[in-house]
Amino acid sequence: MYEEFVGKHISYLHRYARRYYDRELEPYGIGGAQLQILMPLYKMDGISQELLAQTIKVDKTTIARSIKKLVDKGYILRQTDEKDRRSYRIFLTEKGKTTEHEMMEIFNRWENNLLSKFDNDQRE
Repeated sequence: MYEEFVGKHISYLHRYARRYYDRELEPYGIGGAQLQILMPLYKMDGISQELLAQTIKVDKTTIARSIKKLVDKGYILRQTDEKDRRSYRIFLTEKGKTTEHEMMEIFNRWENNLLSKFDNDQRE
């Protein structure tokens, strides 16, 4: 019974997050899945596609689809790794770099809203 209750709330939270990110990211032409890729790139630009997938815990197909969308929108570049021609490295473009502040604001607003009902002890 308890697991169903917790699961239901996690499901609600996931849907609300998806709606929030879809609404907030619409002007940029991307969605939450693409933001999930941009966030680690702000700290680790040039990371391998494989390590990026592991970092955000998605499979190869999912990351390839999201990367393609970001490449098409001009936010990132996908380049063959010079040391391992079977691997790809992902780099932010100038457009991708200039949106870091806005993307962080969108992410932080969601997190602050989510945590606003908790006191400091509960947040930890």
